[in-house]
Amino acid sequence: MSGDAFGRRSRADDGRVRRFAFALAVTSAAAAVVAAPAAARDQLSGPQEIAFLNAQRASNGIPGDLVENPAMTDACAKHMNYIAVNGGGLTHSEDSAKPGYTPEGAMAGSSSVLTSAGSAFTSTGVDQFETAPIHLMQMLSPWVTSSGASGGCLNTLAAQFGYFGATLRAFAAPTTFTYPGDGSIAVPAKESASEGPYIPGAFVGLANANNTSGPVTGPHLFFYNAGPAVSWRGAYADARGHFTAVSLTGPSGPVAVKSVDNDTTAPGLDPIGPYLSPGGILIPVSPLVPNQRYTATVTFQPDLDDVTNGTGAGPADGVPDLPAVTKTWSFSAGAVAPTTATPVTPTPVVPTGTPPPLPVKPVLTKLSLKSRSVSVKSTTTASLWVTVEQSVRKAHSHKRVWTLRRSQPLPTTANVVARVTLKKLGRGDYRVTILAGTATGSELLSHRVTLK
Repeated sequence: MSGDAFGRRSRADDGRVRRFAFALAVTSAAAAVVAAPAAARDQLSGPQEIAFLNAQRASNGIPGDLVENPAMTDACAKHMNYIAVNGGGLTHSEDSAKPGYTPEGAMAGSSSVLTSAGSAFTSTGVDQFETAPIHLMQMLSPWVTSSGASGGCLNTLAAQFGYFGATLRAFAAPTTFTYPGDGSIAVPAKESASEGPYIPGAFVGLANANNTSGPVTGPHLFFYNAGPAVSWRGAYADARGHFTAVSLTGPSGPVAVKSVDNDTTAPGLDPIGPYLSPGGILIPVSPLVPNQRYTATVTFQPDLDDVTNGTGAGPADGVPDLPAVTKTWSFSAGAVAPTTATPVTPTPVVPTGTPPPLPVKPVLTKLSLKSRSVSVKSTTTASLWVTVEQSVRKAHSHKRVWTLRRSQPLPTTANVVARVTLKKLGRGDYRVTILAGTATGSELLSHRVTLK
C-alpha cells in the first residue's frame, strides 16, 4: 500500500492550501486510490478483468454490461510501465520530464484505481480490492459503462473527464443499488479494511493510528443513489446526499453499525464525500454471525437544492428538491464466495479522434466571503466545488466537528469568478472550502471566517 495513495499534502502558511490528486476534487464514484496487494500476483488481460468485474457487478444487481475499451487498457499499460521504469512506487500522476511518460498514461493514472498486485482480479476472479472499500465502491459504480485494465490499473473515471470516448450511464428515474445485493449469500462475515490515506472507518472511530487500516468489523455495505443525468456530472450531482437513518438487524436483533456518506466529515481528516459515490457505506462494528441472514435499511436524503440543472422547483431555499429514499435489502453472512466468470472479450468501444490534452493544474487566485456570499476565481478552466461548514460542539463529545451546511458544484471557465450566495447562515464560526480540479491535479483552499 502506498502512503501517497490519494496525493501528497503540503501546507502553505495562513492560507492552508493543500494539494491532492485530481480524484479528490472531481470524482464522485470515490477517488482514484491505491490498494494494498492481495496474496497473489496475477496478470490478466483487459477483457478478462472486465469480464470478472461484470460478473461481480451482475451477481449483486448492479449493471454488469461494461465493455472493455482497448484505449483505456492501453493507457493503463502505459501508466503501469511509467510506474515500473520510475522505481515501482504506485502513483496516480506522471511527470512529463521522467522516462515512460505518455499523455494517455497520465490520463489513466488520474482516472483509475491502482494496486501493486499484478491485476485487479486474481486468475479465479477474486477482486483484489474487496477489502479496500473506497476503491471497491468506485469499481462497482452503476454509472460506469466501460473500462480498461492492465497490470494493476483498472479505469473507473474516464467518463467524468471525457477520456477515451467513455460515457456515463443515464437513469431516467431515481434508482438505488446495494453491495452486497439483495438476497446475496456467502457474504464475508468479517472484514479488516485497508487503503490509504484513510479508510471509511477513520471517520467513525474504526481505524488504526494512521487511519489506513481498521479493526476486524463486519463487511462494508454499500448504498448507491442514482438519478436522472442532467449535465456532464448530473448522474452524480443530483444523487449526492446523506443518511438520515440506518439500521442492520440480525438473528438476535439490532446490530451496532456506523455509517459514512457524502456529507461525512471528521476533525483532522480531509472530507470523505468527494471520494465516495453518491450514497454511503454502512460498517457493522463487530463481525457478523456466519450462516445467518441480515437485513439492512437506510433512508438517504439527496442534498440537491438548486434549479440550475433543471431537476428542482424554485430557488435554493434550504429545502431539498428531491425526496428522501428508503432502501431495505437482505443478505446472508458466511464464507467468502469468490466471483467466477468465463473470461470473454465483449464488443469493444473504439474511441474516435485523439485523446483530449491534459489541462494545466488549476490555480485558485481568490477566495472572499462578503455579504454572506463566496467568490472564487481560477486562472484556468476548472470545476469548482464550494463547501461551507459551521463549527459546533457536540454535547457528548467536547471535540470540535464540522457540520456540512452547503455544498454545490460550480462549473466555471477560465478567469471567471464563481459565486455562491449563502442564505440562512447565522452568527458563528465557519470554514469555507474550495476544491478546483482538472485532469492533472487539484487545489484545495480552506478559509475560516466568523459571521457576526
